Amino acid sequence: MAKPTCFKNDWAPSLWEDFSATGRLVPWEERPISMDIPVVSPCFAPSISRLLKRWLKSRPLSTLRVRLSGVTLAGFRFEGEGGGSRQRLTGDTLEVRADSGARLTARYTLPSRDTTFRVALAAEPLIQSDDPRVRAQARDIVGAERDPARAARLIAGWVSRQVARQAGVGVPGAVQVLGQRRGDCNEHVVLYVALARAAGVPARTAAGLLYAGGRFYYHAWAEVYLGDWVAVDPTFDQFPADAAHLRVTTGGLARQMELLPLTGSLKLEVL
Repeated sequence: MAKPTCFKNDWAPSLWEDFSATGRLVPWEERPISMDIPVVSPCFAPSISRLLKRWLKSRPLSTLRVRLSGVTLAGFRFEGEGGGSRQRLTGDTLEVRADSGARLTARYTLPSRDTTFRVALAAEPLIQSDDPRVRAQARDIVGAERDPARAARLIAGWVSRQVARQAGVGVPGAVQVLGQRRGDCNEHVVLYVALARAAGVPARTAAGLLYAGGRFYYHAWAEVYLGDWVAVDPTFDQFPADAAHLRVTTGGLARQMELLPLTGSLKLEVL
């Protein structure tokens, strides 16, 4: 049983040394970081994000069970929609299971015309899926592909390769990220969601905690609707994203502020 980890409000992420020799991530040093949205992203520095990508690729989690304490859990979206959700909260214990099987198989072809997902297909101020540049890029990536899962995977790989992982400045927009090709997880996610929607795949942003190296860190990723809502991490090129991604909220950047009540109080114990 792991020692409880406190999700702290000091904005000081651990930096990790190369684990190629030992296969372990080891805390290197701590230094404060200030961001417009005052939560810590594990991809704020290229060297750290490269290590995280190697870590997640080398040991993806199929299941994560965590005991939550220190806060009132009501009001947070720890559980998803439907009985088959990848996250299930029982009492104070949250179980996360990586998406698999029928969840990854869409019952539609591109582009989706299901009005149920009109919000997840529509353009937004920071997710400009109707911009000609975004639509053209989506066509270049997806081509003639009509399978939503394969299209979602193609877009995740493209964003991970083309957008340099570094600290973002200001509030990101998809068009800006497409032009500058750099940013942290928030920039990766808004561009991914815009490209997915432009290709006709219902998509939305998600945010929560990423478990890696024995610690939890703030992170943002995406969800696309296939057979159900499926987590995708375009920052670290995971399709589907593994169980290390513990979702707290979905929606735009403003919804990520819901994470703030957790800081300094939430304790997580991996079971």
